[in-house]
Amino acid sequence: MKKQFDFFFFLIVISLLAIGLIMVFSSSSEAARVQYDDAYYFIKRQMMWAAVSLVSMFAMANFNYKRLQKMAIPLLILAIITLIAVLFIGKEVNGGKRWISLGFVQFQPSEVAKIAVIIFMASSLSVNYKNLKKFFTGLIPYLCILVLFAGLIMLEPHFSATIVIVLVAVIILITAGARMWHFFWLGVPVASALAILVATSEYRMQRVTAFLDPFKDKLGDGWQIIQSLYAIGSGGLFGLGLGRSRQKFLYIPEPQNDFIFSILCEELGLIGAATVIILFALLI
Repeated sequence: MKKQFDFFFFLIVISLLAIGLIMVFSSSSEAARVQYDDAYYFIKRQMMWAAVSLVSMFAMANFNYKRLQKMAIPLLILAIITLIAVLFIGKEVNGGKRWISLGFVQFQPSEVAKIAVIIFMASSLSVNYKNLKKFFTGLIPYLCILVLFAGLIMLEPHFSATIVIVLVAVIILITAGARMWHFFWLGVPVASALAILVATSEYRMQRVTAFLDPFKDKLGDGWQIIQSLYAIGSGGLFGLGLGRSRQKFLYIPEPQNDFIFSILCEELGLIGAATVIILFALLI
C-alpha cells in the first residue's frame, strides 16, 4: 500500500531550504567577490548540493528504512577509518584538521560519524533495547563506542561536532529505554572530564572564555561574537532589509557559515528570526 505523503512536513523542509539558499547568497556575496572575484561562488555550490539533497530526499522517501540495518556496521567502520585518516591527510583550516579532500569534493568525517552513530544505535537498540536498563552489560558498550567517536573528533579538534554527536546519542539511548539515573550518576565524571579538557587546552579555553565574555578580547577571540551581536541588535523588529546587512562586509569572518543566523537577524529582524525558529520547532 502506498504511504501517505506528509505535505506539511515537506512544506516546512522546502521553506527552510529556500530561506537557507536566500540567506547564503545574501550573506556570502561580498566575501565571495573579495576571495574569488565571483559574488556567486558560494551560492552556486550551495544550490548544487540543494539539488542533490532534493533528489536524495525523494529517493529515500521511497526507500525501506529497515534496509539501513545492513549498512549500520560498515558505515560505523567507514566513519572510524575516515576519522583516523583525517588526522594524517586532513586539510588544515583555522588550526583544525576537519576536512578530507578527494580533489573533486571535500567532506568532514565528523558528518559521516553523525549518520553512522544514528543508524548504528537505532539498528542495534531496536534489537537490544531490553538490555539497555542494565548498566554494565547494556549501557556501557554503547557509551564506549560513543567515547571512541568523541575522542577521535576531539583530536581534530572539533568541539562543537563532539557535543552534537554526544547529545544525539544520549537522546537515542534515553528514547530506547536507558535509565535516567544512570546518566545522572555519569554526569559528575563527564562534567569533570569536560572541565579538564577545557582547562588543559588553550584553544578550548579561549572558546569558552570568549563565549562567556567576548568583550574581554574585542579584537581577538571575541571579535566574531561581538560583530554578530551588532548584527542581531541592528535588525530590530523588521530588519534592515534583504541584502542590506552591514556586518557581512567582512566584519564577520565567513558570514555564510556558523554566524549566518546573525545576518538573517540583521536583514529580516525579529520577525524573520522568529519565523525560522518556529519552522525548526515545527520540524522537530
